[in-house]
Amino acid sequence: MKITKILSLLLILMPALLLAQPKEVIDTYNLNQAIVKQDANQVKELIAEGNDVNYQYNGRNALHTACDRDQEDIAALLIAAGAKVNSISEEGSGRTPLQFVTGQDKWQQIIDLLNK
Repeated sequence: MKITKILSLLLILMPALLLAQPKEVIDTYNLNQAIVKQDANQVKELIAEGNDVNYQYNGRNALHTACDRDQEDIAALLIAAGAKVNSISEEGSGRTPLQFVTGQDKWQQIIDLLNK
């Protein structure tokens, strides 16, 4: 009888346990979503709240995402907030933000920004 109650409780709690994420993961997810939405104001707010711009979510940090999305203005915000321009992504073969801008429309402006 006790085992049945324990198993029932585990089945009820399992989704919540699986969805529980550390604060850093949630913060970085929100930061990356703001970048994808091209919402520079939200990026500023999240940086001001203390989000770690170098924390990697799904193998990339915020600067990798900004460069991949051709977001020059947001990349500048992230660099000013301490984003490491030579950080290596944890996904695939590992690339730097510079390698994400290859072929992008504003690639030269972003390259200049990364080389400052």
